[in-house]
Amino acid sequence: MVTPERAAEYLEIVESVTAWAGGQRDITGMAVVGSWARGEPRMDSDLDLVVLTAEKQRYLRDDGWLLGAVGKPAEIVRTQEWGPLTERRAVLQSGFEVEFGFVAPTWARTEILDAGTARVVRGGCRPLHDPTGVLDRLIAAVRAT
Repeated sequence: MVTPERAAEYLEIVESVTAWAGGQRDITGMAVVGSWARGEPRMDSDLDLVVLTAEKQRYLRDDGWLLGAVGKPAEIVRTQEWGPLTERRAVLQSGFEVEFGFVAPTWARTEILDAGTARVVRGGCRPLHDPTGVLDRLIAAVRAT
């Protein structure tokens, strides 16, 4: 359960990152995953985003993209590798954490479904930016298994 203020902040951030992703030529998909995607967030839940990009290094070299993405001041507090995904964890002034998981578009391939990808999708996945339907196809493939 989250406060109305946190729910409003979530919606504001989702609107901002969705618009931002749509303006980035290299981002081929973006989804909310985890508790917010399942509709079961708690006050200590962060906003987990999977961002499909062929230019992952662009988001690791510097943090200049962050303000445009979240639409308000934030600070990167952690960068960590999780297999093929690189996490960039940001904290907003309110304390709300937004985790950007940058990963190659092949993460969403359905020809050979990766067990780790399937686990993430089963845990909740809601596409925000999916111009070619790759994330919708991934969700359908996971549901079919």
